[in-house]
Amino acid sequence: MHISAATQTRVATISPEVVAAETMGPIRETQRSVRYRPDVDGLRAVAILSVITFHAYPRLLPGGFVGVDVFFVISGYLISQILLGELAQERFSFARFYARRARRIFPSLFVVLAAAVSIGWFALPPELYQALGAHTIAGSAFSANLLDYRESGYFDMAAESKPLLHLWSLGIEEQFYIFWPLLLWAAWSFFSSRLAAFFALAVSSFWLSVHLTQVNPQAAFYLPHARFWELLIGCILAYAFLPRIPGTFAGSSSGLLAFERIPGDPERMRNFASIIGFVTILGATMFINRHRAFPGWWALLPTLGTALMIAAGPQAWLNRNVLGNRFAVWIGLISFQLYLWHWPLLVFLRVMSSDTPTLTQRASVIAASFMLAWLTWKYIDKPIRFGQRPRLKTAGAFIGLIFTALTGIAVFSAHGVPSRYPQSVQQLAAFKYDYAKNYRQGTCFLMPEQEAAAFATCAEGPVGSNARRILLWGDSHAAHLYPGLKSVLGETVSLTQRTTSGCPPIVGLDISDRRFCRAINDWVFESLLHAPPREIVLAARWDFYDWKQLTRTIRRLKEAGVESIYVIGPVPRWNTNLSIALSQYLAAAIDKAYVPQWTKFGLLSAPLQLDHEMMEFFASQPVIYVSPIGILCNDNGCLTRTGNGLESLTAWDETHLTNTGSHYLISHSAIH
Repeated sequence: MHISAATQTRVATISPEVVAAETMGPIRETQRSVRYRPDVDGLRAVAILSVITFHAYPRLLPGGFVGVDVFFVISGYLISQILLGELAQERFSFARFYARRARRIFPSLFVVLAAAVSIGWFALPPELYQALGAHTIAGSAFSANLLDYRESGYFDMAAESKPLLHLWSLGIEEQFYIFWPLLLWAAWSFFSSRLAAFFALAVSSFWLSVHLTQVNPQAAFYLPHARFWELLIGCILAYAFLPRIPGTFAGSSSGLLAFERIPGDPERMRNFASIIGFVTILGATMFINRHRAFPGWWALLPTLGTALMIAAGPQAWLNRNVLGNRFAVWIGLISFQLYLWHWPLLVFLRVMSSDTPTLTQRASVIAASFMLAWLTWKYIDKPIRFGQRPRLKTAGAFIGLIFTALTGIAVFSAHGVPSRYPQSVQQLAAFKYDYAKNYRQGTCFLMPEQEAAAFATCAEGPVGSNARRILLWGDSHAAHLYPGLKSVLGETVSLTQRTTSGCPPIVGLDISDRRFCRAINDWVFESLLHAPPREIVLAARWDFYDWKQLTRTIRRLKEAGVESIYVIGPVPRWNTNLSIALSQYLAAAIDKAYVPQWTKFGLLSAPLQLDHEMMEFFASQPVIYVSPIGILCNDNGCLTRTGNGLESLTAWDETHLTNTGSHYLISHSAIH
């Protein structure tokens, strides 16, 4: 699970004398009718800093991606405030609402999209540049979340290679605001129980989110109807604080009305709500991680925490003194632009680096993001949102975004413009591998939607009374060993493949986004009890799981009578597809015809450390530890090819081996 986040809404000034600012660029009448809350801008700062920290230093804040959920609630609250104010004052206009949206969103988005396409011309090889073209189109059409959902397969291109991945949440927000003004207008015009209707919509969307999180996590994450409830929390909050007297909005955003109705000290209640909300958000950023079933129930932490902080009002001590300070407000003001800039810059840094970017390099990129965000806000965002000739500015915003969409179409249609590179680079960048066929996808390598019964169609090797019987068990990092085991061991060995996408060979382990994983592992273990194989090969992408839990499975396998257990450690990991990494190497090399056989270029160091830890740990276990790092790497780097043709490449993406790489690993291991 990649994951990213989109921010919305900023205001035009931090001056407390300026009343209210709609996040999309309010008109003056609305500014006079809704009080500006600097603490909400400070809350935006909390959200964007959480997201940036997660993207730059994920281990420091593993749940920082929930900053997106904080933005969703804030956006729903602020925009609904403006819409409700206009409805109450009978000034609501669909055309004016969408024109403000265009002036607020389009200019900054256009600048970042144009910059990404321009940098990509020099930094990205054809395959990645073509993908950038597709994401530029989707970003311009506010449908990035739909494209990301379509691409969210197990072997999708790594998130670190997608400069515009973060636009998924902007897509969700814009899709919501296509329908919300119409629904709000209809509820205001024709229904008396408006709050009940809003609650019904929110509960329905939340129920769908919880359901999809269990059965289709990618859909729960990317599809709009499973995320709308988060924006609706903000909408309900805005309506709940709406005064009953139409046209009177002074103080409507303070949150005081709710707490004055509760027995006790209203000020103490406001402070208590603010602190609880802040602690809840902070806890979510620290304790939610990619292994949680998210969004679903876990998303309640950041969203309800945000609602509590907004409801506490600007006079709550924490809101006034922490969120309302000038520095926090300044970050909140530029948070939309900061969100747009930081992720593409981090991606380009990673793609162009020969190793994992250092802490200093990432800090420099974040600093550059702040500078670019401020410049974009000051010289592009504010001048277009405010001032004279709003219609001309709106038209210009639309034209600019249409231009970026057409540019994306051109890049995509030209297949990433491979003519930018010499023939040797083009050939490498075009390398394809049929993993579905070689890993036996759907029969012996199951997809997330498949249950254990699908193994019934998995063909096994010959079984004889004296035949050597081997079971291959694990996730895709076990499946990529099958071609090597088959070619090295030959037909005389009975080789059984039981591999499942994203499911390590750990009995009793639940994987949030692999609902059948535990049942499949139970089935595999029960099956081997009836006829234990002499040898078992256990493999997985161990950095995704708590691999030390494997000891429980090893103990049970030994008790079942398995004689030899091979634990396969991590394989080398490249910063992008190996063929793309090599094409980047050639693009910068003097000799553009020579593909290095061993290289450190694009090689990440994390698997080397993990291999060392696993080797030491399993030295005391009754297993045979096989180190792919020790076989595939030496002082010169790691093996990229065994021959001269493309078919001799050892890996086809960041970590998965080709038939050639699999054969080389097995033939040099203790298994054969």
